[in-house]
Amino acid sequence: MKTSPTAILSEKELAAQLGMSYWTIRDLRLRQGLPHFRCGKKVLYRLTTVLEWIEQQEYASTQRCSAPANDSPIRQIH
Repeated sequence: MKTSPTAILSEKELAAQLGMSYWTIRDLRLRQGLPHFRCGKKVLYRLTTVLEWIEQQEYASTQRCSAPANDSPIRQIH
């Protein structure tokens, strides 16, 4: 199913769009700050905002992994 990038989706719709479970989306929102907004009791997501957030998470994780080895807090034992 093709969805417009500007679409506003429910948690279940977003999960289906991204190929993730509803519980994974919910966990990302509650624990990692997945951007969302509320309309009454409904939790909604703008697809473009979520995709940008995923890209930022991906970039941040690659930056952490590419730190120079000599900055490591692990001591070498000789």
